[in-house]
Amino acid sequence: MKDKKLVIVLILIIVFLLVGGAYYLGMRNGNISEQQNQVSVTNKEESTCTADSTPSLKILSPKQGDLYFTGQKVSIKWTSCNVKNIYLSSGSGGKNFGLITSNPISASSGSYLWTVSNPAKQFTSLDTNTYFVNIESKSPNISTRSGEFMVKSISDVNTEDST
Repeated sequence: MKDKKLVIVLILIIVFLLVGGAYYLGMRNGNISEQQNQVSVTNKEESTCTADSTPSLKILSPKQGDLYFTGQKVSIKWTSCNVKNIYLSSGSGGKNFGLITSNPISASSGSYLWTVSNPAKQFTSLDTNTYFVNIESKSPNISTRSGEFMVKSISDVNTEDST
């Protein structure tokens, strides 16, 4: 009789461990949710855009403090809502250096591959200058601008490496 009780206890422990382990793995992998403790989290970066939403543009990159080199290919990235076409331009300080793209881009594309340039060098004679990217829509008339980032001319990098 004692052996039978021991076997039953061992079987119950094994079943408990198997069920508990399966439950734990399911929770960890997101396959099981606890209904009574369910929490809803909204990511502000992934807001929903509907036909009734206010038109908006947000630059994701370049970011404040980034460093790029002339000739480097960089993705300018953004999110948009209820905006059809955009124009990309660059500026430094109070000076606008004109359009990065001569034709409008579909706002829904979300990115543009830009070959980095340093147009302010001709005015400042500096190999490293600070810039921003501006994204503008004509209809609706809205715009946004990135944080300031730095562009360093390749000639300056080569000079520093050779000294």
